[in-house]
Amino acid sequence: MGIIKFKDEWDELCPIFIYNQDSIEQIATGVLIDIWNNIYLLTASHVVDHFYIDKKELYIPTKNGFELISGICSHSHLAKGASRNEDTIDFSFFKLSNELILNLVDFEPIKENKINLSIDFTLEDKYKEAKQLLEKKNIKEINNYIKNNYTSFDDKTLEQYSSTILDTTIIFAGYPINKTKNKNNITTSEIVYYHGGAVEKSKYEILKLNNKINIIAEFGKYGSMDKDYVKSASPKKTGISGGGIYKIIKGNNGFYNRELIGIGHTKKDKQHLLIGTNINYCLSKIYLQEKI
Repeated sequence: MGIIKFKDEWDELCPIFIYNQDSIEQIATGVLIDIWNNIYLLTASHVVDHFYIDKKELYIPTKNGFELISGICSHSHLAKGASRNEDTIDFSFFKLSNELILNLVDFEPIKENKINLSIDFTLEDKYKEAKQLLEKKNIKEINNYIKNNYTSFDDKTLEQYSSTILDTTIIFAGYPINKTKNKNNITTSEIVYYHGGAVEKSKYEILKLNNKINIIAEFGKYGSMDKDYVKSASPKKTGISGGGIYKIIKGNNGFYNRELIGIGHTKKDKQHLLIGTNINYCLSKIYLQEKI
């Protein structure tokens, strides 16, 4: 497999901001998708709660600076007395206005051919016995292999390792708040890609989640990487809510690609888990709304 390398950044990911007094503040992430001849911004419901509950407008970066998210919002409102902590779906979306779409020069909505509509991303039985391939010792050997121009390594083991990585890795990606900087009236931010592992169905059952609707990934201390799979210490995940969940797939010309499989919304730091909602379920909600 060699180095996992992607051709470009994942420009469908978009940071979401609010104004606190006179200061712009990043709070979350959204995913832009191009489907059914419309552009939608998908995010978590608890992000949109900032507007409905806190009365704070939501903004995204455009060629004109920060602009209000304009268009039609479909929001999952909380029932009286309910909490978002009890919401295992936590998904809302905007059908963006034409005026806002024209100003999205720094973003590229993901298209239907990069959306994976599978409904189950639990760890397959065949990989339970292959976990030793991902043990620290073998990962270290793989990294040394890559650094030393692919010499002195068992090709069969490498192929097994590569296949296992592709099939078991689940990536949560978004804009962590601590990567957003404001200096001299200029705001900059950075996407972080959290590469985790699929979990067994029993984990869903323990957490009372539906493995046909939810997606879970498990992360270690060094679970974040840049888009080319280079590991780094993991920054705090606050701010990636509403971001994309992805699978890695083999691409062309030495590059790899990604497929969107869900929208992230919940982190359980003590259990080293990130949780989201399957994109198939999300799109079914969008489709039903369009039919009303």
